[in-house]
Amino acid sequence: VVYNEMKGAFSTADDVLGRTIMNTLFPDTPYGVESGGDPEVIPQLTYEEFLDFHRKYYHPSNSYIYLYGNMDMRERLDWLDREYLSHFDKIDVVSAIPQQPAFDAIRKTEGTYPILDAESEEEKTYLSWNTVVTTCEEPLEVLAFAILEYVLFSAPGAPVKQALLDAGIAKSIESAYEDGLLQPYLTVVARGAEAKDSERFTDVIRKTLEDVCTKGLDARALASGINYFEFRFREADFGSYPKGLVYGIDLFDSWLYHDEEPFLYLHELEFFAELKEKAKDGYFEQLIRDRLLNNPHQSMVTLKPAKGLAAEREKKVAETLAAYKATLSKEEVRAIVEETAALQAYQEEEDPPEVMATIPLLDREDIQKETPLSISVEETSVEGIRILRHAYETNGIAYLNLLFNTAGVPENKRPYLGLLKSVLGRIRTEHFSHGDLFHEINANSGGIQFGLAVYPIDRGEQGDIGYGMLGIRAKYLYPQQSFVFSMIKEILSSSKLDDTKRLKEILDSGIAGLQHSLQTAGHATAATRALAARSSLSAWTDATSGIGEYRFLENLASAFEENADELVATLQELMWIIFRPENMIVSITADGDGFAGVDDEVRKLTERIIENSASAERIPAGDACAPGSNVAVLNSLRSLSADVLNGPLQEHISAEASSTKTISEAFSTSGQVQYVALAGTFREAGLPYTGKLRVLRTILSYDYLWMNIRVLGGAYGCMTSMKRSGDGFFVSYRDPHLEQTLNVFRGLPAYLQTIELDERMMTKYIIGTISEMDMPMNASAKGSFALK
Repeated sequence: VVYNEMKGAFSTADDVLGRTIMNTLFPDTPYGVESGGDPEVIPQLTYEEFLDFHRKYYHPSNSYIYLYGNMDMRERLDWLDREYLSHFDKIDVVSAIPQQPAFDAIRKTEGTYPILDAESEEEKTYLSWNTVVTTCEEPLEVLAFAILEYVLFSAPGAPVKQALLDAGIAKSIESAYEDGLLQPYLTVVARGAEAKDSERFTDVIRKTLEDVCTKGLDARALASGINYFEFRFREADFGSYPKGLVYGIDLFDSWLYHDEEPFLYLHELEFFAELKEKAKDGYFEQLIRDRLLNNPHQSMVTLKPAKGLAAEREKKVAETLAAYKATLSKEEVRAIVEETAALQAYQEEEDPPEVMATIPLLDREDIQKETPLSISVEETSVEGIRILRHAYETNGIAYLNLLFNTAGVPENKRPYLGLLKSVLGRIRTEHFSHGDLFHEINANSGGIQFGLAVYPIDRGEQGDIGYGMLGIRAKYLYPQQSFVFSMIKEILSSSKLDDTKRLKEILDSGIAGLQHSLQTAGHATAATRALAARSSLSAWTDATSGIGEYRFLENLASAFEENADELVATLQELMWIIFRPENMIVSITADGDGFAGVDDEVRKLTERIIENSASAERIPAGDACAPGSNVAVLNSLRSLSADVLNGPLQEHISAEASSTKTISEAFSTSGQVQYVALAGTFREAGLPYTGKLRVLRTILSYDYLWMNIRVLGGAYGCMTSMKRSGDGFFVSYRDPHLEQTLNVFRGLPAYLQTIELDERMMTKYIIGTISEMDMPMNASAKGSFALK
């Protein structure tokens, strides 16, 4: 299982690059080796070595014990001692991570990653500049470098990032700051580059950093970065993860390396005020000089594409196995066959009931029958616009969602939605450059983001119905409400979509991001694509953020210069179609004080939207366009059918007659493992969605699919989902098999005909199902749940 997991991890360029960076920066420490296991080395591990490692390092003498919550601490510690610690003798375990000595000079390394034989090698090289910047003993510096990474490298218009893009080094520039280590490091990556530009890459970085030190960092950008991290720290939004769990993980940023300092990184709040003062005295510029410009503990990694590399590795494994087999006698071969058969029999064998009975299990009566989540929705309207208020305690933070129905977007223009979502808020407006816009927003709020989402409608047998929405999410302290609405108006009313240079940067970055995410989350990609053949909702998702969107963006980029005017016109057309009052729903999560003034702000935003629409309609065909508009846009708008623009917009995405034929697709990557999905809809069979399907999902995930695809098949993971819309899928993750996995999926009906579960097993699966649903939710998550 782990072997196939790591084969997948060693197949993608990003994973190979990340591993190479760690190897080059920390060659003499455990960070310099692969903790997950190198696929070329994993087969050499013996079972006894495995057990020895476990006995030594997984001993309680080498453990950290963390308790969080309202509890009788003495009772818990007594229990731990009685049931666990007292059963072991103390041993000495040397497991401390040593510090990597600094280098005398930057170290340069070249490596390769696999690509398909049919792929071009042009503009496929990764360039990475990496620097160890501090140690975990310096929490102020650790936080300061998180802010510097934001200001210098990752924010839109960040000086180093923009300089590299302007120099044409690569299609996409990304950065990362890894601060959970003994020695945090910063890395800058150029995707879609050429190996010949490696020296120019580092030269541009150094020159830009030198210029920044000479001129000084942009004070507004620094304020934005500090506020961004302070807002996140104060908000403590950990999604569905319990705060106690996340705080425990945060402890290890210092506790792992300093036994006396477990709480160092839970007190970051006090550092923000100090950094604001230090920013006035050149503190950040001095860090750049000392730790980025004059620090030799750096590496430069050039990762080149290599055709046939995956096949070469498979051939090497086959040759190694063949050579090993040649050394074996017939008796030894027979013994291996017998051991393999015994292993498979052991894997397939069910645990005896008396063994299973020793595992502690809750009773069904222990499950709370009433949901702990109270749904809070108060609906009002302003100028015909629905406003949904979700009253929860938010600690003074408002969570705003503006949703715009995209039903009026013609189907052939739907793929442009993914690009439009990426452009808004990241392109210049009437009063701000794209970098200044980003910093202005983050200096005064928790951020404004644009995204796409499908909201299914539960309408019984109709099933595959829903809304495709373009959303604007913002979070802010209550006094910043007017500011946030003013910035949303700025973006919607004056974004310069005709800035083709910036459009191309965003387009290239989007392609690079999708290329990474679609492969990394191959199981989700495969499931969405498979469902797209049967589900209009999944087809919408695939066209706006999946394989369909990736292909569309690649085609746009390949002929960008020829189609730039048409692209600008189409994006402006979509702005006119989507951002209209009749398409808008407002959702806000706050407490009582946070709702004050929302109606007035929505009214003013609506008036601005109407003004923009009316202004566009008044421009005669052929006349000079107003700023930000385009003659082609207006001509295109006039050609649209009256029932789309002048009549009522269609209410939702809905499927036409569903196809009943089987559609099979395969997409090749250079990976050594696969993601296999089988999807369909039980709605077509007239079957309703019920809560029993959630229990069935748990049974399959921990019994049938788990045993046959992971335990016996060697895949790293397997998942299934049955949705309220009537859609369902099965999918494997980092799987060495294709046909075998599909046969497992198709064998499900026979399994369900013969499955027998006693009361104890059914109780276990029901409790497992509830545990997946009964997760902690913060105020933001509750508001989002109520919105759905």
